[in-house]
Parts: sequence; structure tokens; C-alpha cells
Amino acid sequence: MFVAALDLGTTGCRTYIFDLAGTIIASDYQEWNSFYPSPSYVEQDATVSQIHNISKLI
Repeated sequence: MFVAALDLGTTGCRTYIFDLAGTIIASDYQEWNSFYPSPSYVEQDATVSQIHNISKLI
């Protein structure tokens, strides 16, 4: 049996797979697409980019 964990961060999503002893069996990372419309502004399209990246990791 294994446990999956998702870490949804500011710049991307990391997925970990653990065994029952807590050992990391596998991990992967997908970065979000970020847009910079003006200095000091960062935007992300949650409906497309983030859901797509999460589905690739699972």
C-alpha cells in the first residue's frame, strides 16, 4: 500500500508517493505557467494550467 501527497505551491505542484514506513518511493514536479503583466505582478490561469499539471502528476 502507498500514500500519495500533493504539495500545491506558489510556483508549481509537487507530488510524492510514500510507502507505509514513510519512505519516499517517487516524486515529480510541474511548474505553473505564470504571466507577468507589469512589474511586481504575477498571474496564473488556475482553470487551465494548474488543473492540467495536477492531472499529469496523478
